[in-house]
Amino acid sequence: MRDRSIGIDGRSGRIAWASSLRAGLSLVLLCLVCYLPGVFDIPTIDRDEARFAQASRQMVESVLLPEEERDPTLHAGGIVVPMVGGKPRINKPPLVYYLQGLSVAVFTWGEPRRDAIWMYRIPGVVCATLSVLLTWRLGLRLFDARAAVLGAALLAVCPLMVVDAHMARADQLLLVTVLATQALLWKAWGTIGARGVLPVRDGILLWAAMAIGIMAKGPITPMVGVLTAVALAFATGRWSLLWRLRPLTGIAVVCVVCGPWVYAVGSAVGWGDFVARIVDETLGRAGEAKEGHFGPPGYHTVLSAVLLWPGSLLTLAAVGRAWRRGGLWRRASRRGLGARRAERFLLAWIVPSWVVFELVMTKLPHYTMPMYPALALLSARALLVAGSLPGIRSIGMRFGVRLWGVIGMILGLGAAAVVARDLAGLPWYFGIVYVPCAMAAATLFRTFAMRRFGMDCLGLLGSGMRVAVVLSVVVFQFSLPQARSLWNTERIMVEVGRVDPSGTRRLAAAGYHEDSLAFATRGRIERIGVEQVEAWLDSRPDGLVIVPTASIRSMQGVRALTDGWREPGYNYSNGRRVDLSIVERVRGVP
Repeated sequence: MRDRSIGIDGRSGRIAWASSLRAGLSLVLLCLVCYLPGVFDIPTIDRDEARFAQASRQMVESVLLPEEERDPTLHAGGIVVPMVGGKPRINKPPLVYYLQGLSVAVFTWGEPRRDAIWMYRIPGVVCATLSVLLTWRLGLRLFDARAAVLGAALLAVCPLMVVDAHMARADQLLLVTVLATQALLWKAWGTIGARGVLPVRDGILLWAAMAIGIMAKGPITPMVGVLTAVALAFATGRWSLLWRLRPLTGIAVVCVVCGPWVYAVGSAVGWGDFVARIVDETLGRAGEAKEGHFGPPGYHTVLSAVLLWPGSLLTLAAVGRAWRRGGLWRRASRRGLGARRAERFLLAWIVPSWVVFELVMTKLPHYTMPMYPALALLSARALLVAGSLPGIRSIGMRFGVRLWGVIGMILGLGAAAVVARDLAGLPWYFGIVYVPCAMAAATLFRTFAMRRFGMDCLGLLGSGMRVAVVLSVVVFQFSLPQARSLWNTERIMVEVGRVDPSGTRRLAAAGYHEDSLAFATRGRIERIGVEQVEAWLDSRPDGLVIVPTASIRSMQGVRALTDGWREPGYNYSNGRRVDLSIVERVRGVP
């Protein structure tokens, strides 16, 4: 069902192109330009990516390695219980591990010992591209075709999508399931309104999408879908909508899809531990900030101006416009303000789930990503009718656009600061490529955002999108792979390889326990405390230990093997400086 009352003047040829196969192929090309640079060159990223990749590796090795080569500790979980090292990782469902394992099996031709981190990232790139295409197709049902393709493009180039698409995590798979669920829910809403009943087939598809979302990343997909349906029922006063979505069929579908894995993993690790882990991952994150990821209410709202950039140019105005035209309050429809079904649906998608994420105590920037397609579509439609937006020439709007320009300048120039201390070690062509790009970004936003803001919001947005694409390529292909101070694990493993070229000596880490070490050593590294180093070396005389350089002075009978390597790094996971060394037991010293 399409809402054709968009009221935008334009040529029918542009609308035809925006809904054609060529538009879809253009979006795919845009995604590949933004997402592929750096995928093959950036080292393993801490901490989530390293955990996901290592769990997927151990799972695929438990199937593809010859039985005599399997480690009884690392491969004990098989394809049922995800493992990182010798510990189950049952707080994350297994679907992403299966996809990453399939990618490894394909690219290594069934020999997992030849894997590389980029193989675990490919499913994320594919899912991110698929999410952009699903956003476009959903937009075609909701709005003018130009709003659909523009909204999909805004989603494709925004920093949140670009960054997340470069990491081997479950969030892009989650986004695909959310978009599939919301597209089916939009169809179901229209079908119920026209026929009064939802066909069994459509009900099964809707709940199957939610069930697959559970297997992707727990309760987020059904939470977004159910909250959207509840908001629509509240906005229209038609509470029967919830029953007509066939919840009993949904329960059966969820049990069929998720039940076998839940039963298998609960039986393997124990139901008490399994339930406790799930409760801690859901209610625990809501009640207290986990792993120091705290943020006050409003955290996601403020951050969205950066994470949706450049699409955030008129997002606030777009949400306000949608609220006036299709708000969620029932009295709005009584006053004749609730006629815009598309805006109402997108608000029902955004508002309840956004409030939930603002209220939970644990906050990470990517938590609200399931609502970004809806925000992008609303923003695109507002951009196409910018001239008719109330207050478009107001002081507040001008201030917002100037702030948007400042954000663009910070994004363009801030990337230089990330690698400032490493400039001397970059290839000669880096300065030729990067410096003009940064200067162009600064000049562009000073010119357009600070001096020449008028009614041409689409022209301003186009300039921002071009800069976003250029920066995506430069930052991920050139800057980050060369920022040596960020990749502490890669640097220390080069030294380990120099000291132990055969890779046969026992290895431990004390004081530096990032998960990228587990991935780099294929799970063979042991984690110990700094105070345990001497005892560990006593029991393993040929062993090597990675330790903070400053702690060596307090140790007896050990010697550093990396005296010539004194290049401190930066641990972006905890914001601390890192200076590591490799030590061994001095022969003949008790």
